Amino acid sequence: MITNHPHKAIIYWLFTGCVFIALMVVIGGITRLTHSGLSMTDWKLISGAIPPLNEVEWQQTFEQYKQFPEYQKVNKGMSLSEFKFIFFWEYLHRIIGRTIGLVFIIPFLFFLRKKRFPKGVM
Repeated sequence: MITNHPHKAIIYWLFTGCVFIALMVVIGGITRLTHSGLSMTDWKLISGAIPPLNEVEWQQTFEQYKQFPEYQKVNKGMSLSEFKFIFFWEYLHRIIGRTIGLVFIIPFLFFLRKKRFPKGVM
């Protein structure tokens, strides 16, 4: 039982990371099965976290997608609503990837600074 374990916080942190990785594998599989990969033509580190918010932005994003081989060779003729569907899965996959990075790096730096890792680990 880990209720009294001296490294309980580290155990929970690593377990949380494992859950997110499992979620990433599932979402990645769905992304692959729905052929949603490459539906996002532009991914900015900060502003990329916000998807299109109105019809004009959706239409602009869809028009950008139409310029790429993924649309021209695989999805030619798809509707905007179909594009929104595949965009959702690719977007979710990328957001979970960012979240995994934060879930690992922020607690790692905290535990490192507070010298909470067991001796011999670092």
